Amino acid sequence: MNLTDLTLFTGIDERSIKDMAACFGTITKTFQPKETIMAYSDHLEKIGILLDGSAYLYTLDFEGRCNILEYFQPDDVFGEIFTLPIREQGYFIEAESTCTVLFIQYEHLVKRCENACLHHSQLVSNLFCLTAKKSQQQTLHLNILSQRNMRSKLMMYFSYLQKLQGKNPIQLPMSYTSLANYLCVDRSAMMRELKQMKLAELISTEGTKVTILNTN
Repeated sequence: MNLTDLTLFTGIDERSIKDMAACFGTITKTFQPKETIMAYSDHLEKIGILLDGSAYLYTLDFEGRCNILEYFQPDDVFGEIFTLPIREQGYFIEAESTCTVLFIQYEHLVKRCENACLHHSQLVSNLFCLTAKKSQQQTLHLNILSQRNMRSKLMMYFSYLQKLQGKNPIQLPMSYTSLANYLCVDRSAMMRELKQMKLAELISTEGTKVTILNTN
């Protein structure tokens, strides 16, 4: 993915992006599947921008269980600023597939650089927009988890994907195992519920493609 296509650099020309990248000392790294991309600390250090691949943000609860908080695709950003981690819990990002990530130190984003880059203000404005988008995504996740039963959780998530992708059938962005983790439900119980939903002609599935047949 080209830097000019990233939401963080919206409204900034290619030459200015290259100048800022040099000024900020950005670093690009590649990670293999299951490799840890970033472990969150209790203070703001850096943000990462996913250029290629897919990854998950996991949290370790007090009993050592690992739960999915977010799923990342190209153009998504992550870092302590977007989550504000609880000190007693561990947060880390793990690559699902081979990932390429651009890292920027947080202090370079919020402090006026010595070279007084003309587009620094635009970059900060874009960062605020991304923060608002993150808040919206986290609110959606909370709304899904607050549903009283598994069927409601699944239908709410499927409906969200339909609006996001603008088509039906929808393509799940993750495996069923990861989906169960994201919804905080038992995978076996979720698969049984999906079977019941198909029998009730609410949905049909083909692999990780889901067709919504009835929303009533």
